[in-house]
Amino acid sequence: MATEGNFPKSDGDIFFASEANLLQGIQQLYTGAGFDSINPNTEDHELTAITASTIGVADYLIIEATVLGFTSANGTTTSDASIKYQVKETGGAYGDVMAFTKISESDTPAAHIFSDSTTTTVKWVHTLTAGQKTNGVQVKVFSKSNETGAGTASVTNIQTTLTLAK
Repeated sequence: MATEGNFPKSDGDIFFASEANLLQGIQQLYTGAGFDSINPNTEDHELTAITASTIGVADYLIIEATVLGFTSANGTTTSDASIKYQVKETGGAYGDVMAFTKISESDTPAAHIFSDSTTTTVKWVHTLTAGQKTNGVQVKVFSKSNETGAGTASVTNIQTTLTLAK
């Protein structure tokens, strides 16, 4: 039987009131258009910093963006739509934690037209560093829309969440 403050719990273990703050949950929900892009373009949006006191005993930051990726190609053109995540310790410099990841892509042979519209959720689990736990953490989300010739590409944010987890 797990005692107060000890995890994991199993069937029959008591969940103490003092442990409620350990369940961090969603810290931010962003539904804006700050990182929406349309070809050829790269856009980004910096989310509000999460303070050290809010992080508490969390070990992980879960970044999830539900986005609509649209691409179309005409003839011998190509297009793709991607997103990436950067994280920093509050007051520090950003670094990539997830490189650009394609969410939609169109590539056509001569004399064909193809388009793709995909809604997807891209999830990244980031392990918080000691500095991020001490000073707070901040996330920047990027989108990139590329095309060649007569292609079209875009990324549209539906919702992006930041969740803390133990």
